[in-house]
Amino acid sequence: MKKSKLTKVIACALVVASVLLLKPIGASAEWKQDKNGWWWYSEGSSWATGWRVINGNLYYFDSRGFMLDNRPNDFQSEYSINSSGQFENITFEGAWAFYKQTGKIVAYLGTDSNVVIPDKIDNVLVTSIGNKAFYKNKNIINITIPNSVKTIERSAFYGSISLKSINIPASVKSIDGQALLGCNNLTSITVDENNTSFKSIDGILYSKDGNKLLCYPSGKADEKFAIPNGVTELGGNAFYGNVNLKSIEIPSSVTIIGGSAFDRCKNLSKITIPNGVTSIGIGMFYGCTDLSSVTIPNSVTRIEHSAFQDCTGLSSITIPNSVTRIDIGAFSGCKNTIFNVKSEAVKQLLIESGVNVSKIIVNS
Repeated sequence: MKKSKLTKVIACALVVASVLLLKPIGASAEWKQDKNGWWWYSEGSSWATGWRVINGNLYYFDSRGFMLDNRPNDFQSEYSINSSGQFENITFEGAWAFYKQTGKIVAYLGTDSNVVIPDKIDNVLVTSIGNKAFYKNKNIINITIPNSVKTIERSAFYGSISLKSINIPASVKSIDGQALLGCNNLTSITVDENNTSFKSIDGILYSKDGNKLLCYPSGKADEKFAIPNGVTELGGNAFYGNVNLKSIEIPSSVTIIGGSAFDRCKNLSKITIPNGVTSIGIGMFYGCTDLSSVTIPNSVTRIEHSAFQDCTGLSSITIPNSVTRIDIGAFSGCKNTIFNVKSEAVKQLLIESGVNVSKIIVNS
């Protein structure tokens, strides 16, 4: 009996030892390098991504885990990054990495769910939330932005999947179209009534004059939405990633639809593009897998790259004679689509863009 118990103890010890060998613990973190660059091997059996403070220095690691250095990158025009990948002249205060020269929040390094951005750091006014400052933060549910911030930059809150609502203070003058991408649970955007650049209607972000719809929150639960009459432009990424919408009504007043406007609206089933719109931009309906019907008006002259990529539910589409340009890859992944055209010229455009000739029907 004793021998049996001893055998079990030894076996368990061997299993634990083998697991530890397969999954290095954080304490054994180290720098590693290959032909593509350096990475920080620190998180179990994986690598670091996003912001990291290592030995008192701030680094950023891309989605593949590689450290950014002073070669061309997403932050090159914003900060000074040396050849060792260290962001230079950064001030640390609590959970904040701050660039005093411009008053910009570089990164939030904390884990709180309710975050209050200070109006000053090291006695310098906070005027901007920088590119990817809250990149893929999984903890933040609520955030308070001070009435000193003027700009919210590209991808500032990208992938903050727990963020439910955000209030834009009166001071904000500029919000990049990608600032709130991937905030899958964001249900409401509110704006201080004294803001002169933006306003909110039913939790949706518009320009102050109401002419431009800028951001329909990704987590908003409605299945149908009618864009208000009078709106003339849908901003780039306006409806990006909303998986609840099945139907969107676009009024005739809309003449401009930005790139990726309906990107990854996978349950959107049908839509009519109003007459007056001249371009179906890059990635406009990318990944709209349930899109079965779309009406393209005679005003459209070009269909750009990835416009309908991976619209696997699109059974048929009619391309009007007004179209004079179709980019390569515009219909990539549309394996089940029949293309109806009225001229050999449009047929040739489709073929040159990569559409199989057997999928094209000419109805002269």
